[in-house]
Amino acid sequence: MPLELVRRISSYGAWVGGLLMLAVAFLVSAEVILRSFFSYALAAGAEISSYALAIGLAWGFSFALVHRAHVRVDAAVRLLPPKVLAWVDLVAMGALTWYALLLVVHGWGVFYQSWSRGAKAMTPLLTPLWIPQGLWLAGLGVFLISCMVVLTYGLCFVATGRLREARSLIGNVTVEEEAGSEIEDAKQLLGSGSR
Repeated sequence: MPLELVRRISSYGAWVGGLLMLAVAFLVSAEVILRSFFSYALAAGAEISSYALAIGLAWGFSFALVHRAHVRVDAAVRLLPPKVLAWVDLVAMGALTWYALLLVVHGWGVFYQSWSRGAKAMTPLLTPLWIPQGLWLAGLGVFLISCMVVLTYGLCFVATGRLREARSLIGNVTVEEEAGSEIEDAKQLLGSGSR
């Protein structure tokens, strides 16, 4: 149940992040057009873009986690026996969880300092910095919780000998899985195109 909740929340976060990236693309395009044809620049374009990028990425981390899209170098690891590989995957997941914890701890420090001092951006918008930093920190917090849930499930799977389930949750996507996914996508495209 908690794993399904993490998957659902990460999907919503990915949608929010994607919409923010789309909004940034429109904002940057508008600024380029205004600057090129009318010699006018939007004063807030760069500021809003940087906030949207940071918030969108933080909220996208959980989605990448549950879809095993984070990059790991695994050239030598693939040669290990399945049981050893499962423990290596757990160590990697533990390291990612530790990193997420560090992000949240230091992110909290940045957010709290801005909030307690009433810090504002030194830009024409004078944005209270705790607002974008709070949204960014919330995304990092969801990422940390997602890491802890996935790590707990992975540990339970490895401890009970369910190595295949552990691999499909915390391991890298194998070449075979990636090829199978591409084949399924192609079949769906061909099937929908013939209708």
